[in-house]
Amino acid sequence: GESFVDLIKAIDELKGDFRVRISSCEPNLLTDEIIDFVAQSKHFVPHFHIPLQSGCDEILRRMRRRYNTAMFAEKIELVREYMGNPFFGIDVITGFPGETEELFMETYNFLERVRPAFIHIFPYSRRKDTPAAEMPDQVDEQIKQERVHRLEALCDKLHKEYYESFKGETEEVLFESTQKNGKMFGYTRNYILVERPYDKELIGKISTVVLD
Repeated sequence: GESFVDLIKAIDELKGDFRVRISSCEPNLLTDEIIDFVAQSKHFVPHFHIPLQSGCDEILRRMRRRYNTAMFAEKIELVREYMGNPFFGIDVITGFPGETEELFMETYNFLERVRPAFIHIFPYSRRKDTPAAEMPDQVDEQIKQERVHRLEALCDKLHKEYYESFKGETEEVLFESTQKNGKMFGYTRNYILVERPYDKELIGKISTVVLD
């Protein structure tokens, strides 16, 4: 009988030095109460992975999603009001049946406007016995891949801009045990990857770092 917000409140009360990231929470389920709580919590960090799937309302209707682009953009802006410049990872499917070049560009332009830090991109995959598999206007595989490449280029641009916006900032980094070429790696609260010379004393500990 508990709700999602009940769960995150209970997690936040647990003792210990740890971080929690919210992943795969659809925009219609990301309530104002959750956003407000996460902004003030001890353990939840400013990092959200939110499925969008398409930045075109016509395609979202065909997918039978319970939200539209206006709601999605509103949620993004509300989180930013509470948390400044959080990390947003967004799922996007391209090549869904009926996605013309014009409708694809609606998604592309929408992503440019909301400026996520990262885009998880998937070409639509036709699956037997699903409603979408029987829809007319299936998109050619070559066109799907070409659109994936265009979105990947946009992702690279937005990801770089997000990282650059934190240059010179002081952030808390939790370093992990992975070692590669004498380096160790860790993430800030908002999921910026940081590398430094390997030091086993820092594994599993939070260090204050100036990003460059």
